[in-house]
Amino acid sequence: MTFPPQSIARNTKEIVDACELMELSLPPSPDSMEAETRLRYVKVTQMAGLLYLHEYQHARHLWRRSSTSTTAAPATTVAEDPEYYQLKLLWSAAKHMITGNSKSAFVGLNMCISSNLQPLSSHALEVKEKYRTEMMELMEQSYIKISWTDCCDKLGVVHKNDKEVQELVVCLEKRGWDVSGVSVVGKSECYVSPPKGGYVVDEDSEDEMEVAEDIHKQKRDDKIQSLTEIVAFMECRRTNA
Repeated sequence: MTFPPQSIARNTKEIVDACELMELSLPPSPDSMEAETRLRYVKVTQMAGLLYLHEYQHARHLWRRSSTSTTAAPATTVAEDPEYYQLKLLWSAAKHMITGNSKSAFVGLNMCISSNLQPLSSHALEVKEKYRTEMMELMEQSYIKISWTDCCDKLGVVHKNDKEVQELVVCLEKRGWDVSGVSVVGKSECYVSPPKGGYVVDEDSEDEMEVAEDIHKQKRDDKIQSLTEIVAFMECRRTNA
């Protein structure tokens, strides 16, 4: 597996598992040859993968481990610590995803994308696309109708941006939404309606996915708990050394 991966949208679980194993490995001393060749941007890739998998609580635990294990002052510029800086930027979006503030979450993800820092920018774009799909599915289960302004805000679209509006209209129409009241110029005084009963998904496939996800989630919960305990033990030993 090349690292950082070009995409977290494929083999996401395997990528996160690999990141967890690397997180447990002690970092080499800064002046060693291993430090020059070690795999980089593990934690930002790990957090992006967890967000992509909707494992928000594990992403929060990752941030806690990373922020508390930083002995020096937190990096405020990319030059000080490029890896931690990218992780910090991604967390600025992730914390809003965890609390359900989608509007602020999309603002944070857009900041990550526009930073042009790699792998952060590429990973954030994939997280944004997945998160938008999840938000559409949630809205389809929750709303009979919703104002166009609120719809755009929840899906991270500037309702006065013609291009973004048109792309969203096309996407919603494909999912069966009634967006007949929306004009290309971003008219906001209208309501849109999700398809009755939500977006249609093959039931057999959905059941199989839910069972697989439940099993995987339990295994990951156990693994993350062990990981947190090990990191805490290592921190305690370092403090008492």
